[in-house]
Amino acid sequence: MSQRTTIVLGPNERRAAKRLAAQWGVTPSEAIRRALMRVANEDLDEYRERKRRQRVAALEQLIELSKGQDLEAELQRISEERDSW
Repeated sequence: MSQRTTIVLGPNERRAAKRLAAQWGVTPSEAIRRALMRVANEDLDEYRERKRRQRVAALEQLIELSKGQDLEAELQRISEERDSW
């Protein structure tokens, strides 16, 4: 369900909304809605990509830290430690 929101546009913003509206063949209100959603989606995409890069970096760091480790011995140690709880 849509809700009405009032915004105040200066002359430059109003002209920009009218240009977009003409370009997209919609009303200025619809142009503003579409522009808002485009920006929101771009920000979401950038956020997701930033989080993906952070996860990759963390995984690469874990891989680097685990080099030279005896993983079987570490798993055995963890298992024994868990069993002692």
